[in-house]
Amino acid sequence: MAQGTAGLGQDSTVFDFSNIGQQGLMLDEIKYQANARFKKDNIDLYNDIDDSFIRDVDAPFLNQQVEEYMKLATEAISSKNPETLQRAKNMRSEVSRLTATSRAARKHGTDVMTAFRGSDEYARGGDKFETFYTQQQEATAMTSNNKGQVGEAILFQAPQFYNLEKGLDHYADRDAPQIIKGGVETISEGSSRSDGTGSSSSLRAMNETNRNSMIRESFDAGMSSEKGFQDAVIAQVMSDYYGTTDLSNPQVAAFYEDRKYGEELRSVKGEYGFTSEEEIKADPRFANNPVQQRKAIHAFNLENRIDERGFSLYNDAVRARTNVGQTKSTKVDGTPNSNGGGGLKASDLMLNNGKSVKSVLGNVTIVAGGMPEALQSRIDAKGSSLGYANAPKTFASGSGNERIVTGGVVASRDAEGKIVNFVVEYKPSPDILAKMDRGEDISDLLVKMDASFVPLQEAKSRVPQGVLSMLVQEANKQAGLDLL
Repeated sequence: MAQGTAGLGQDSTVFDFSNIGQQGLMLDEIKYQANARFKKDNIDLYNDIDDSFIRDVDAPFLNQQVEEYMKLATEAISSKNPETLQRAKNMRSEVSRLTATSRAARKHGTDVMTAFRGSDEYARGGDKFETFYTQQQEATAMTSNNKGQVGEAILFQAPQFYNLEKGLDHYADRDAPQIIKGGVETISEGSSRSDGTGSSSSLRAMNETNRNSMIRESFDAGMSSEKGFQDAVIAQVMSDYYGTTDLSNPQVAAFYEDRKYGEELRSVKGEYGFTSEEEIKADPRFANNPVQQRKAIHAFNLENRIDERGFSLYNDAVRARTNVGQTKSTKVDGTPNSNGGGGLKASDLMLNNGKSVKSVLGNVTIVAGGMPEALQSRIDAKGSSLGYANAPKTFASGSGNERIVTGGVVASRDAEGKIVNFVVEYKPSPDILAKMDRGEDISDLLVKMDASFVPLQEAKSRVPQGVLSMLVQEANKQAGLDLL
């Protein structure tokens, strides 16, 4: 309604106030709609960031980031400054990403450990794995130093035992009895009368030379032809290398990657064909790149290190299981012997066994052509076993300087599995023959003579039939053939 101003000391000009209220309402609506559009366009700045279920180790850093973001968001909403708004949006996006990463890492780690706690590996040492889990969490914590950029390491991976059907201890346990059997020597001495009565004594002790030789032979045989043995040795070397028996997949993968790289470096068919460290150092591809040079040299030598360290671990394991003390026994026999053995009994014999002629007889020299093919094929077979029996007295045949001396009987199987026996024959030198003629004991000198292995049926030495049968029987026992 129009109202005048007469009576107020003013001109009687007429003003129209009838729509002022309506215009005010229109301005409020415009402001409201503008605020609504602003809130809609920046709705994220009005909502809280979801920081629930993050990892405990990430909480200090992420809580600080959320607090700083909220201050920036409040400033942006209040000022509506485009630059401040953009900074707030960028910060929200980054903090949201970090909290989501932490939340996912916590769920993943919880799921992995929940499943792992039911495994055999965990049962062997749960505290160790819980410590490993805690250490992984702490090592990948989001901090102000790394700004939360911890990479894929944030995802926990349970360490996995290098699954083996049989470990190195199994093979040490398996091989030890055979090495004891082949490494222990029984040295017998005795006197007998023609009626078989007399006395005897024997000393049973480990021959260190034989034991060392057999341990090496067993290791080489396993590494060259037995995959289970190879896996056990390599797993033990890896465990020793990394300092844990609970090897993670990345550790195993890295180890085998180095082995593969080493093969490439040594391969004559590849692009390298190196034969020494010096060649690697001189190669232009590595000469001026010390990091790659060290990596190449490490990979190049890895197989040798596996062999050296693997043998050391196997040797220690086997030796711990093959420590045999000396034992000495003495027997007096007053009972006449009617077994046709020339007065000898099985307890009088010198016995031994092993996987090679050297481990059985010592460092004998075999004359050219003195190793029959049937015996050679057995020795060449991995895991073979030879038995040996010898009498404490010397039997000879022939005359003059052509005399032949028997050193005992060796038992084995030929390539077809048939039991075969060989007589070890020596041809003494004239001075040793002279000692024998004087009645001196020459048994210790036999290892210094050239030896031949003669099939039992072709043996020339005049060994009494009873003694020969006893030697064959005991040699077979030493080789384990009496049970087959």
